Amino acid sequence: MFESPPDVIPDELTADEYLRLGKWYREKNDYDKARQSLQRAINSSPGSQTAVEARNFMAQNVPVNEVPLRAIERLRDLQLSVITSPRTVVDDCRDLIAEYPTFEWPYQTLAAALLQISQVEEAIPLLEQSLAINPERIRSLASMAEAQIILMNYDKAQIYLDRIAPLVPVNDTPDEIRGTQDIQRYRDLTRSLQILVAIS
Repeated sequence: MFESPPDVIPDELTADEYLRLGKWYREKNDYDKARQSLQRAINSSPGSQTAVEARNFMAQNVPVNEVPLRAIERLRDLQLSVITSPRTVVDDCRDLIAEYPTFEWPYQTLAAALLQISQVEEAIPLLEQSLAINPERIRSLASMAEAQIILMNYDKAQIYLDRIAPLVPVNDTPDEIRGTQDIQRYRDLTRSLQILVAIS
């Protein structure tokens, strides 16, 4: 199609071409053009499989609202420290949320850090906020299911897992969805919930 991502998104491409272009921009960390291209894929072929794939790819890989690249890179660094330094992540994520309140990813990262230090009740409203901005992000839905499992609210956990199921591609290759770890986490949580329900 092109030798490199064009500086200006072309007009009159097919839905498939806009989808490929959106993925390409995402790989180059041009999130705004990725969002615009994926939205064109959705708009040019509503209801098609291409539109479904574009919508899902965008939900998992591109923030809903425009965010500076430096904020995304800053969050990536924090995500690497959720397990090893959760208390540091808590403070830094709060700063990021204060600066970019419509950026949904830091809410989930902060919630994940809080779950690591057993502050489950505090994590839930953060996940609610993340899902209010982006209701289809698998990582946020899985974190909410995990929080509900910890609180032994198994019915509520199942509701969030059920919301993930239609978002998981049949062929969950890295090209289909960035986030195979999120899909595996969903599957692990599903198995854990089935066991807990069976023995409760």
